[in-house]
Amino acid sequence: MRKGIMGIKKIFLLGTLVTSLGLSMGSAKEVFADEGDVTDNSNNMAIQTYIDDEENILQSGGLIRDDSKKDTNQSGNSLRFKALQKSALSGSKSNVPLQVAFNARVDEAIAKSTSNDQNVSIDLTDLQLNSSQCRTMLTDYFNSNPDTFCFNTGSTAYSNPSTGYVVRIVITYKFTPEVRSQMMTEYNSAVKKVLRGARKSWTDLEKIIYINDYLTTNCTYDKDAPNLFNAYGVFVDRHAVCQGYALAINKLAKSLGVQSYIVSSKELNHAWNMVVLNGKYYMVDSTWNDPVPDRLGRSRHFYLLKSKEWFLTDEGKHYCTDMVATGNINTDLANDSYYDSYFWKSIDTCFVYAGGAWYGFDGINKIYKYSSNGTDWVAGDEVLNLSSLKWMCVDSPNSYYSVGDSIKLSHVGDLVVYTNPDKVVGYNAITKETQTLLSVPEELMENGRIYSMEITLDGKIRYGMSATPNGTPTIYEESLSYTYDMVEPTVTITMDGAKWNALCSLSGEMTFVGKNFCFKAEDESDLESVNYLISENAMSEYELDD
Repeated sequence: MRKGIMGIKKIFLLGTLVTSLGLSMGSAKEVFADEGDVTDNSNNMAIQTYIDDEENILQSGGLIRDDSKKDTNQSGNSLRFKALQKSALSGSKSNVPLQVAFNARVDEAIAKSTSNDQNVSIDLTDLQLNSSQCRTMLTDYFNSNPDTFCFNTGSTAYSNPSTGYVVRIVITYKFTPEVRSQMMTEYNSAVKKVLRGARKSWTDLEKIIYINDYLTTNCTYDKDAPNLFNAYGVFVDRHAVCQGYALAINKLAKSLGVQSYIVSSKELNHAWNMVVLNGKYYMVDSTWNDPVPDRLGRSRHFYLLKSKEWFLTDEGKHYCTDMVATGNINTDLANDSYYDSYFWKSIDTCFVYAGGAWYGFDGINKIYKYSSNGTDWVAGDEVLNLSSLKWMCVDSPNSYYSVGDSIKLSHVGDLVVYTNPDKVVGYNAITKETQTLLSVPEELMENGRIYSMEITLDGKIRYGMSATPNGTPTIYEESLSYTYDMVEPTVTITMDGAKWNALCSLSGEMTFVGKNFCFKAEDESDLESVNYLISENAMSEYELDD
């Protein structure tokens, strides 16, 4: 979050001894459904407590609370709680840490609930937690699960009056079944589209770069967005603030097999991520890699894979004394400085994956083909030398801005798309030919140059004209005039015992094992089901018979 976004919110706990949960309990009566009479194993009536920790829950606009130095058990049982967090539960969950067991219990209850349920009841009897511990664990659950944006962050806990242990908690949905069904459908569809652009064969370094560059080029930092604090705002609305960015990174990272945690500071009023690469921890702040105001196609790498020490410097600008991560992971683990001065610090446009390879700007005046060995981002063949390009100043014809300050990259299918001062050009990664995709009318050149550009999800070119790289652009949009050609060879795909003929395609609609295919079924009646099966398993490997 950028400074000044979040208002201060309060935590409150209300306790009362009730003989019937149908009795009025203020606002809780309106929010939570009647659970009937809740008792412990001795038939004692339960104490009902409303728990709300929203100032520490990211999806409510909060930031992570540091529980590492707090007595988390107000009943004097803190030693047991801390020991269970570090060791394991007894009995059938002997190898499961307490937070993991709690998370599994919540997941199980949600999975068992029906689409029409407005409340989810979670049995915690055997975990022996008091209400304070439940609050801490439920907060960590919400902060670690981006998909829970449809839930209210408050809950009702029902405790055994003689032991103080919670026997059950109830969480509720914010929205009606119809609204949340639509939201989850939109959300899951949007996430799948992002994941289809990734490759199972990528190294974790490639996945991290892909995630950073996707967010910075497809989401706008917007403190007035309707879903600004959650991942739905990032993937569906494409407008969010730092909490949304951080949760979205966790969602994509987990889906792609990359370990990621959310880090925040209440002093900075800001949240970002800590990821694991080759067994080492690094800080990633994609919010601050996304400039404000938003620039089409601008994707910074300045805050990518840094050490905590670098983040705390004047250059890193994350100086604070209260840095804390989800799950109470020690942020000091981010102590490797390998990427603190890496070459991509100066690159302000995205890397693109086209034709089975990475392409990107070198920060000076060339576009290279890149590859990853898992640790380094390695420049290979020089693809384009752009040293002759000059973004001439509008009010000073003898002066110009450098390529590094001005160029923007995008892609569509196997085209690497890049800007010139007065046009947008596509480089075909297969044929290695270039072609002009659009030219700016001469009258527009009198007041500006192209300093921003993107290819939209529906295949249009949006570009911004301004007098300077940081000037406020006027945005124009045109349909993409590029025609996708079909090229040989023909391949056979074996899938679930059936063989399908396919032509290599530049459309980029379906991508597997580093190649793009346009699938064609032998029986046209099977075409729809085949396309659905393929799109639903975009990260799966398929056997290819040349």
